[in-house]
Amino acid sequence: MVINKKKLKKDIEKMRKEYHEYHRNYLWFNSHYNCFEQYKGKYIAVFNEKIVGISKSKKYLENKCKDMVGVYIDYIPEKDVIWV
Repeated sequence: MVINKKKLKKDIEKMRKEYHEYHRNYLWFNSHYNCFEQYKGKYIAVFNEKIVGISKSKKYLENKCKDMVGVYIDYIPEKDVIWV
């Protein structure tokens, strides 16, 4: 098996950029978590540090955002989660 090192390097760089965008959206979501009070019981999709979708269905948001690279989707629980 022959490995194309140039292609591999490009793929790794592409994945690194995608992860960086995903992580940036994750950090934005967590830093603004207290502002999502009105969205309890729903999923929120964050892209480019902005809310791009709100739904009760995670599958719906995944389909809606499938072309967005680095989108972060998370659930806002109805009751606060207490970690012990």
